[in-house]
Amino acid sequence: MLHNLASLLVASPLAVIGVIGLTSSHQGGVVSAAADPTDQSSALALSNLLAEREITLEQRREAQQLVKDFTLGQMTRHYWGEFSPSLKDLGLSAREHVVTRMTSDDQTTTLWVIPPRGTEAFLAVVERRAGRLIAWSCRGGKEVMPQEPGKTCPSGWVQID
Repeated sequence: MLHNLASLLVASPLAVIGVIGLTSSHQGGVVSAAADPTDQSSALALSNLLAEREITLEQRREAQQLVKDFTLGQMTRHYWGEFSPSLKDLGLSAREHVVTRMTSDDQTTTLWVIPPRGTEAFLAVVERRAGRLIAWSCRGGKEVMPQEPGKTCPSGWVQID
């Protein structure tokens, strides 16, 4: 009996919140734009926005996979003596319109990946520091890409795991 009363006290507020959510009017931007199916311009704008987001997410996935493969490949190559001088030597390639810029020397190898659409760019670095091999990668805005990478991700960029 006591257990049933406790369950009822916990479930009651959740039921009220659910009913309020179902009966209240939606005034959000995307919901209200999609609510009127006769408004062709809003539907087209929403469709274009969703398509652009899908393209951006696909580019991000591909770029992050290239960054990961580059990092693992360079770490393996370093184990055998030196960094690889090109993506081709690592057995990697970027898609047709993706711009890549790679540099390597005895201490550091760097890969920039710049997809053709969207606002993001990607950076991967593998370097020797104090006798250890360090690898890191990040993504950020194309408009704030530094000419040379520092010792960590550029300011405002997000580190990729």
